[in-house]
Amino acid sequence: PGLDRADEITAGWDHTCARSGGAVFCWGQNSHGQLGDGTFEPHLTPSRVAAELSAVEIAAGWSHTCARTREGEVYCWGRRWGDEEDPATPEGRYSLFPMRIEGASGVVEIDAGGAHTCTRDTEGVVACWGRNNNGQLGSGLASELGSRTEPTVVPGLGPTEELVAGWVHTCARERSDRVLCWG
Repeated sequence: PGLDRADEITAGWDHTCARSGGAVFCWGQNSHGQLGDGTFEPHLTPSRVAAELSAVEIAAGWSHTCARTREGEVYCWGRRWGDEEDPATPEGRYSLFPMRIEGASGVVEIDAGGAHTCTRDTEGVVACWGRNNNGQLGSGLASELGSRTEPTVVPGLGPTEELVAGWVHTCARERSDRVLCWG
């Protein structure tokens, strides 16, 4: 009820979102602001995300949601993975409204894992940000397991054609059809 048409759906841990044209609607739990309506209140029926996004793709993670726009920009809301290490500002850990991700431009694909998000741009370059407790951001170094708040290019990949993020791992298919995974 409340959603006449859906062009795309995505599901996180305990919330679901749908894209209808460029508008995004979400429902379910909202304890981290993952519904993007400016509250922490859950919704049993679809509620429109509080922003005009012109979304062409959506992706839901554990407690966050992201949308890619026609212009290749990325907006995310909910738990801001990577900010959890700053106990002085717990309210900064959440974005109740869609927030533009600086450093994500020319994006043609997004996917959200458990607590991380990755993008692929027009050149086939993959960049990831968020929690990195299992190496899911692809730095390749155990000493770089800390979280990141900004997209960082995954080294060692050729131009990619496809991207997918799991709970604590990520995979990319290069244009040569070789598949590489990390995390």
